[in-house]
Amino acid sequence: MGQRGAILAEIQALYEQINEYRRDIEELEEERFCIRQQYTTIDEVNKSVIHYDMTYGDDWKGNLETEAEEYREEIYYTTDTALNETLELIDDINRIIDAINELIEKCYAEIEELEAELASLTEE
Repeated sequence: MGQRGAILAEIQALYEQINEYRRDIEELEEERFCIRQQYTTIDEVNKSVIHYDMTYGDDWKGNLETEAEEYREEIYYTTDTALNETLELIDDINRIIDAINELIEKCYAEIEELEAELASLTEE
């Protein structure tokens, strides 16, 4: 195969790695999109929960009203905590995508070096 063939094989392997990285990014972006959609839906519902008026005429008085209010607040804050954790997950996905993009750039830099080496072999 020779040195020229080995360099070409290495370049081809790097391009295949780049394509794999791009597929990984696509999958992460799809997941991020789905998570963000679900986040938005849950956030809208959660906001409506905290603003819902628990009083209903004479039927909700005293302990029942207080208890319902406590449950409502607990639901809201528990959901709000989960939503914040979801935002952290989205941030983690963004960091992973950035790291993969850096790996792609390294692959391209390596390809440039190999192509320069290949060009020097051709000149000889």
